[in-house]
Amino acid sequence: MVVESLANELLLYLFEFLDGIHLFRTFHNLNSRFNHLLFIHFRAYRFDFRSIFKYEFDIICQYYLPSIFDQIISLTISDDDETPNQSEIFLSYNFTLDKFIHLQSLTLYSIQSFNQLDQLIFQCSQLPVLTYLYMIDGYNIDRKNDIQFLINNIWSLPKLYYFYLNYHSSSKIWLNKISIISLSIEKLFIENITCTLQDLSHLFKYTPSLRYLNTTIHFNFEDEQIPIVTLSSITSLKLTFESSVPVMINLFQMLPNLYSLTLKTMDIYLSGNRWKKILMKYLTKLKIFQLRMYFEFSHYKNIDEQLNKLIDTYRNSFWIEKHQWFIQCDCIPFGTYYHGILYTLPYVFDTFVFYDILKSKYTCPYENHYWSYKRVNCLQYMIYNTNTINYLNSLTIQFPNIQHLKISISFDDKFWSYIPSLHRLTTLEVILGENYTQYQLQTLLNLSPYLYSLKFFYSIDLNMSLEQIMCPSIRCLNFITKFSSNITYFNTIECNTLAYSQLGCQCEVLVIKVENRTNILDLIKTINNLRSLIFQCKDDKWNHKDISSNNDELTKWLHMCLPSTYSIIRDKNDMSIIRIWINKNENNIFLL
Repeated sequence: MVVESLANELLLYLFEFLDGIHLFRTFHNLNSRFNHLLFIHFRAYRFDFRSIFKYEFDIICQYYLPSIFDQIISLTISDDDETPNQSEIFLSYNFTLDKFIHLQSLTLYSIQSFNQLDQLIFQCSQLPVLTYLYMIDGYNIDRKNDIQFLINNIWSLPKLYYFYLNYHSSSKIWLNKISIISLSIEKLFIENITCTLQDLSHLFKYTPSLRYLNTTIHFNFEDEQIPIVTLSSITSLKLTFESSVPVMINLFQMLPNLYSLTLKTMDIYLSGNRWKKILMKYLTKLKIFQLRMYFEFSHYKNIDEQLNKLIDTYRNSFWIEKHQWFIQCDCIPFGTYYHGILYTLPYVFDTFVFYDILKSKYTCPYENHYWSYKRVNCLQYMIYNTNTINYLNSLTIQFPNIQHLKISISFDDKFWSYIPSLHRLTTLEVILGENYTQYQLQTLLNLSPYLYSLKFFYSIDLNMSLEQIMCPSIRCLNFITKFSSNITYFNTIECNTLAYSQLGCQCEVLVIKVENRTNILDLIKTINNLRSLIFQCKDDKWNHKDISSNNDELTKWLHMCLPSTYSIIRDKNDMSIIRIWINKNENNIFLL
């Protein structure tokens, strides 16, 4: 069937399944009918500006957005490594978000500038239907006044229902600076910002309609004496808890109607009998209890006895019959100590770290259902000693939905029995050391048809490997590692090897350290598909200790050598890193 033969109503319905970028790529200027549908009749644009080429972003901002402000319902702006400095460029077009009057969802990724973040949020203050706000992977140095202004602007959004905040911040004052009451916020996710019980008590006062909360609590001595402030509206809590049992009990007393609790604890050891008493006394309405408890065994002797004694406290009728809350406990050796990880089954958390496990005990029936870790999408495989694992041989543990994998190469052959498929894998981090075998890495790549990003942690010479590694789906390469090694900066020969390898030819996003600034120009010239380059340069003369310095000789040199359409800035959080958003098209001419 020819698309043009479809009725307008059906075409408009199909448009709803496509991002705005793809709509204009596909249908703009085909004929006057499609232009009329795009600019007049379609009312539900979703623009996700992650992973876009700069020249395409500029075209959309200059020629398309001004005509469809009131037709956009979802917008994503990102300053991550794929589209560095995008938020500043977006604002440079003199857009104000208050014109997006039908905007329902706003996502802000990796916004490095607090000033730009403030501007964007402030412009949302009068939006009548904005209900979802996501601030993801941002980072800032402690700026208390800015945080207070920002958080109160968010709490002032009139219709905000769902707020997701994943922000790497040195400040601990986010929640206790709220001074505006929000009657609309019902779901709140807070990650990478730790809070205290006092902060939560303050939050509850200013967010009285809150029903779902995801947060992290760290230890604070004053928490044990604070007055109890109850919030009966919260029915679901997802909590990472690094404090004391009295503080945890105080928190439970604040939440009398809690129905669902997902809890990760650090350095807390509670038997099944102790948990039973706490839950029955303070959380009488609890029906869903999902636990991961990390602790250290009291001493390194009699581990079997300690483990059996602990597991037996979870075998009574309260756990097995009344609630069917089954648990498993893994015993992990660390030097002369033994750590334990006790968790409910089926495993419900999205991350899992595979260690050399000495022993494991469980209370659930022997059914495959309990060892299919379907919720896990991020796996770290840290097993090196293949002789220490004994329980996994008898359990068919499976991780069928892995999207992010970190693994040391070489690894043991048992790995393959735990991973039925790598068809969902998009991000791979590999640790390459003395025992590295290219065969294992290539096998991983061959079985990962949708792998997008490959990051190297290495202490070996990669030159030969880069010529031989093949994976047609990879578009992002990251070579900036935390490993200290003489093989850190790519020299001219290594840059050329990378640029002419299969990985280099298809690379769109490159994160790398180079010896010489001319290597940057060579990489941009040679890698035709490159749209973003993040780098450190060994001959950079920038004074990293004086962030206020205006004598940025290297960026000035780059501005002289590269077209004016390129965005070239220093990373605001790591001044040794320069970020280039490349604008390659037929009109760009190198000046050098």
